[in-house]
Amino acid sequence: MHDKYSQLEMDILFELAKKPVGEGMQWPPFIHILLKRITDSELITIEEELEPVIADGMKISPDTLRITQKGRELILELGSHEL
Repeated sequence: MHDKYSQLEMDILFELAKKPVGEGMQWPPFIHILLKRITDSELITIEEELEPVIADGMKISPDTLRITQKGRELILELGSHEL
């Protein structure tokens, strides 16, 4: 099942699954493309800053990644043997 996701995406899911429900991690917005598959699969959400910092036309303030219930269920299903 998880062969459709990159190693980075799986690492992010496992790290987010370790956090308490509702807690997230910061992620630079200019590399969201690296998480496209887990975002499109609704395994994580990306919450943008309300007042972003822009430098030379590029948003540089981090967004927050949060794992969804669907993402938590996938990690539980895979278990730690997938690490």
